[in-house]
Amino acid sequence: MQRIVPIQVVAVVAIVATTAAAQAPWNRAAADARTTTLTDTDRPQVTLTESVRLTAVVIGIDKPSRTVTLRHEDGGLEEVTAGPEVRNFDQIAVGDTVRAEYSQSTSIFARPPQSGASSAEGSSISRAAPGEKPGGTAAVSQEATGTVEDIDQNRRIVTVRGPQGRPHKIMVAPDVQGLENVQRGDEVVLRHTAALAIVVEHKR
Repeated sequence: MQRIVPIQVVAVVAIVATTAAAQAPWNRAAADARTTTLTDTDRPQVTLTESVRLTAVVIGIDKPSRTVTLRHEDGGLEEVTAGPEVRNFDQIAVGDTVRAEYSQSTSIFARPPQSGASSAEGSSISRAAPGEKPGGTAAVSQEATGTVEDIDQNRRIVTVRGPQGRPHKIMVAPDVQGLENVQRGDEVVLRHTAALAIVVEHKR
């Protein structure tokens, strides 16, 4: 029998940071999916989504240094150190299967003037309670708003002044609808969300 339980989110962040450097074998559950639609003001909207997964097996644990050795599906080895903020570290065992999933979504859309250029960021972390199985998730959201300063309809280039006051030229793809409805003074909003989670399939 296998019991599926979440692993502490801080370990998730550590694993992802390390695997990125080590070029661990992430498998795409859904390759970059791109959709284009119109907003309720007939301005264009483009959305990009991505989801990737990683599977590894715990083959070694050094409790004094709080280091976990993982073996990836391609046989590659990797060491991950869990900081003191990782609760219930002692419940991770050799033979556990670690599954990490990362998903992100980015939307870019135009709208009539509302709030002006701005930027904002938020994050949330869910951790296991002391004594429970290691568990948790992490998510981050970002939003930036710029103002349209110029539009070249023939070349499909929009000049946007961002929150820091610098102008940026954006080339709009031919399949994006509604560019003709974008006007000087409109706002261009970029919203990005990302979530990260890990589960451990603990064999009894």
